[in-house]
Amino acid sequence: MKKFKALTAGLMAGVMLFSLVGCANFKATDKKSFENALEDVLDLEEQDDYWEYEDEDTWIDNCDTVVYAYDGDCFYSFYEFDDPEDAADFFEDNYYDDFEDMIKDGDFEGKHVMSYNDKNSTGYITFSGESDSEDFFDDDIYGGVYCKDGIVVVAIAVSDKKSDIEDVNAFLKEIGYPKP
Repeated sequence: MKKFKALTAGLMAGVMLFSLVGCANFKATDKKSFENALEDVLDLEEQDDYWEYEDEDTWIDNCDTVVYAYDGDCFYSFYEFDDPEDAADFFEDNYYDDFEDMIKDGDFEGKHVMSYNDKNSTGYITFSGESDSEDFFDDDIYGGVYCKDGIVVVAIAVSDKKSDIEDVNAFLKEIGYPKP
């Protein structure tokens, strides 16, 4: 009986690990798909609700394209880098490390999943809870930050309103990214 329990516990741990790893299995979106999701799913319009910056107009080192949108309490960003390592550095320095520090400091209450692999420049954070951080949003937060193939995508609601959460989920589903 002890062997059966140990085997069952091991299998369950493996299944849980597999399910978490499976969440990271997403294909990087491109700018056109990102903008189509803003327009088709969220009914946002370029120059009214979202803006695109390219090359020297971006404010981020080594970033070729930035698309930034906001809709009430929801924020969506797309960053495209030529070099996947530059995207990974941006993701790690501006999101992953800050979120990790927030968790360590006890400044987040809620659910989250974090994964980062610097060998293949891929990572993501999904979250649903309340943040009390100066470096990350100081509010209710729901959504995620994703890095893959030189692309960093941010989709966050700083609200716990059902309609905002539904918008973020619909957007993430449209671009094929994991939801919190």
